[in-house]
Amino acid sequence: MSEAKLYSMLKEDHDTVKDLLKKTVDEETDKHFKTLVQELEVHMEGEEKHFYPELEAKDKKRVLEAYEEHRLTKQVLNELQKEKTR
Repeated sequence: MSEAKLYSMLKEDHDTVKDLLKKTVDEETDKHFKTLVQELEVHMEGEEKHFYPELEAKDKKRVLEAYEEHRLTKQVLNELQKEKTR
């Protein structure tokens, strides 16, 4: 996959996630939450599998920070999902 195509796909994912998050907050409902979680999981997996390894040689510190952001995001999503099942 070309770098331009990968970047374009990641940008689209970011836009989708932002839109779902905005809808979730604006509507004050869980209606979009499941889709938001699914989109974030797929997006993070794609970044970790395809984008970060390529970027690591150029900017290892930024990649480590990105992995940490993903770890925290996964933790928060897990906690939110637990709250929704209570």
